[in-house]
Amino acid sequence: MTPTRTTTHTIHRPDATPVHLVVDETGTGRPVLLLHGGAGPMSVQPFATLLADHHDARVLVPTHPGFNTTPRPDDVTGVRDLAALYVALLEQLDLHDVTVIGNSIGGWITAEIAALHHPRVTKAIIINGVGIDVPDHPVADFFALSFDELTDRSYYDPDRFRLDPATLTDRQKALMGGNRQAIAVYGGQSMTDPTLTDRLGRITIPTLVLWGQADRIATPDYGRAYAAAIPTARYQPLTDTGHLPQIETPGRTLEAVWNFIDHGTQRPSDSDSPTESAQTPSPTATASTPASQPAPRVAPASKSQMSLMIWAAVFPTLIALQLLLRNPLADAPMALRTLILVTLAVPITVFGLMPPLQRLRALLITHTHRA
Repeated sequence: MTPTRTTTHTIHRPDATPVHLVVDETGTGRPVLLLHGGAGPMSVQPFATLLADHHDARVLVPTHPGFNTTPRPDDVTGVRDLAALYVALLEQLDLHDVTVIGNSIGGWITAEIAALHHPRVTKAIIINGVGIDVPDHPVADFFALSFDELTDRSYYDPDRFRLDPATLTDRQKALMGGNRQAIAVYGGQSMTDPTLTDRLGRITIPTLVLWGQADRIATPDYGRAYAAAIPTARYQPLTDTGHLPQIETPGRTLEAVWNFIDHGTQRPSDSDSPTESAQTPSPTATASTPASQPAPRVAPASKSQMSLMIWAAVFPTLIALQLLLRNPLADAPMALRTLILVTLAVPITVFGLMPPLQRLRALLITHTHRA
């Protein structure tokens, strides 16, 4: 298991008090900023270790100020404030080519970071995020749900993850209460921002919207609306998974995440295929499947072009024949003249036919792709 180290970074801000960010870091390699949701950093820390154990990734998990009893300056009150803080963290650590991943409210922060167009951030992955306002598909009222109701809505198989509140220690209860207050500060009662959708339309980096299909906090239709609002986004469903894929199905989530980090650069069509291979394609399939390559673009040859190519093939043969009929070969035996004709004409004719043959092959390839 890759070791984790915890560091407190002081982020200095112009005309404002510094912010002390607690950051857990694990692994080496490509930088990944992994942002937790309302359940706190513990909801993504095991996934950070999984990612670092299996791939060359340097994973940073900051604790949002106010969570886990960490200090929160009075002027850090919104998701956009957190986005600005994390961009400042990337600058302070001089990280480049960063992939930002976030779950739930962490997905919202990820979207806000992507909308900032910061050159250090090159990819974004939103996992069952919140934040946008989708008519007829509201985010569940987190604050009105009991502990059991929240568990039921968060998982495909809630009984695997159900906790008895009576077994929690006083410290655990205090942490959960403090985290609940922090969520209210950042996300408000509705966990949405009516202005977010407009900002999503400005995102230009490749973005994966990964969605557990059993989520009843933010439904799959909500997730599709999220992806549709981002010009560069791809929506990828995860079956048998709820609001917290990194906890409920970490293996499949890891595969989807790393495939995108390693290969995801374009926006393919939306797919809700129930098969696992379609939902999380292997790196080989993503990178080298012929269907993923564009068909050659070859313009059809005109009649005049075809005539010229045929003449180019026949003309060398006529020249060879003319040379053959001249002295001194005219008095040579017929067998010798025939041998010389074949020796000269065949290679010249083959080379003369190469351009039209190559053209014909390209046209056939084009026709096959179109069919």
